[in-house]
Amino acid sequence: MAPSARAALRLALTWFLAVVAALAAVEGLAGWQREGGHARLPIYAAAPPLSLRPGAAAVGLASGGTYRLAIDARGLRAPSPERGIVLLGDSMAFGLGVAGEATLAAQCTERGHPMLNAGVPGFSLPDALAHAESFSAIADGWMMLVNPWDDGQPALTAHAEPVGGWLLNRDAPAWAKRFFASRWSHGQLLHEAVVLAGGLRPRAPVGSDFAARGREMAEFVRLHPKTRVVWAGYPGETMPDGRRADDERRAFGVETETLELHDAWLPGDLHWTAEGTAQAAEQLCR
Repeated sequence: MAPSARAALRLALTWFLAVVAALAAVEGLAGWQREGGHARLPIYAAAPPLSLRPGAAAVGLASGGTYRLAIDARGLRAPSPERGIVLLGDSMAFGLGVAGEATLAAQCTERGHPMLNAGVPGFSLPDALAHAESFSAIADGWMMLVNPWDDGQPALTAHAEPVGGWLLNRDAPAWAKRFFASRWSHGQLLHEAVVLAGGLRPRAPVGSDFAARGREMAEFVRLHPKTRVVWAGYPGETMPDGRRADDERRAFGVETETLELHDAWLPGDLHWTAEGTAQAAEQLCR
């Protein structure tokens, strides 16, 4: 091999090793800063109806920083008491972004109002209602936390499925499903690259029928008279798709309890801070 060719090969190998080392350093730094966690959570079970995986544990990443969470043997977010009011809803009820002891259910339990956290991130109202009956044996009543952004949507199972504990689009490419079924999905750089490529479920599908969801809620209340319906609200008057939160509340058609929240939302997020959750608990669980 000519000296010039050997020099070019050495240069290429040096650059390759430098890039690998840089990627490894970034992967390690990101994993350390995030405590190995992700903004999405590998906590879903495919067993019908769609639910949380019993015994799962994860580190979440939100705009407020990292937080740890666990799912108990019943598929409820911990801590949840043996029985009590069953809190239903999406990630607002679940307490996305805050630690377990700071969730609404945990704070209500601490105030002497035992509450089970049956919230599931990504659920719309039809999912939450279908999920409710699986806890009827330990329910002393029900509380539905209504969120106008997710709850106008059709059932989550219509367009998403768990793969390896992660929630993916049903129409995600086969390579993305293979990736999330593998151990590589828990990395940082590859995980984010696949998410950007569209492997995970988007925040909300197109289309909303809040009035139809209200009729479903009204039927649940008719069958379960000990149900409180709480308007979780929205941090602004208008949602990203142009709908006005007040218009959606009127279209819902079910009487809801009102919360007075002040500076209660995570920065640039649609979820309550620990302080916002405490405000809700103070009003709902006196």
